[in-house]
Amino acid sequence: MKKFVNWLIDVLRGAAIGIACIIPGVSGGTMAVLTKCYDKLIGAVSTLFKNFIKSFLILLPLGIGIIIGVAIGYLGVRLAFSYILFSIVALFFGLILGSIPSISKEVRGEPIKKSYIITFIISLVFVLGIALASFLINLNAGYSVASLFVDPKWYLYVLMIPVGVIGSFALVTPGISGSMLLLVIGFYKPILDTIHSLVHGENIFQNAGLLACFIVGIILGFFFISKLMKYLLEKHRVITFYAILGFIIGSLPALFLNVDLWLGDGVSYAGIIANPIELTIGIPLLIVGAVATYFVLKIVDKKEENNQCQD
Repeated sequence: MKKFVNWLIDVLRGAAIGIACIIPGVSGGTMAVLTKCYDKLIGAVSTLFKNFIKSFLILLPLGIGIIIGVAIGYLGVRLAFSYILFSIVALFFGLILGSIPSISKEVRGEPIKKSYIITFIISLVFVLGIALASFLINLNAGYSVASLFVDPKWYLYVLMIPVGVIGSFALVTPGISGSMLLLVIGFYKPILDTIHSLVHGENIFQNAGLLACFIVGIILGFFFISKLMKYLLEKHRVITFYAILGFIIGSLPALFLNVDLWLGDGVSYAGIIANPIELTIGIPLLIVGAVATYFVLKIVDKKEENNQCQD
């Protein structure tokens, strides 16, 4: 009975991770840390080929939960993106902003080195640069990532694999949201729309092929990045967290570099310029998200410190 209860708890933990993965700005890796299963998850992945049965049994309930969580998150997020895009992006901004103090504690008290600052700047510029380039291309040329999905060419199927690798960051990297990175590079909403089309039986082979390539990328990234993160956090923890902070802080302005957000998507969302009243929803959501995340993580951090003191 106890084993079954623990199995269900792991399913719930997985569901929490899955919901976090689908929401831009929320890291599935961070959720794994908060639900106390990060070490279990990374350890099982790292030893999957050495102790396959044991690792598989550990990953199974977490995997089932993640799938359930992604499904729940998908339904809510897609609907919100169609009607209150600015408000949702503002909320995501707040969630990221509120998590920064908790993540930055990993480097507090450490002597600041030139290599740390350079790593931070490179990470920040990388995320911001990709978002800015995508925004300017879309604004000036009318090109968007979504247009690639209208009549997909062969190279989009290949491209979906590295895009899936980017998405897998959400599962294994504390502080980095894979869905946020997908939003920054313009693939987030088109992937949601592809799932929606497949569920409704539209272009089944095309959409199934695109999503299959995306899932292959997630699986490859999951195993590769989990091993990489295990090594980096063990051997180069401080500089790794400087890179994570660079990604996170760079993503804040990057979230708003979205043409659809300002001018609308031409379908259901009019854009914030045409509908400035949405500011009255978005700004409060930003503040609530930031404050709530800050205090929740502060309570979690304090609890962890007390547990370490007791040990």
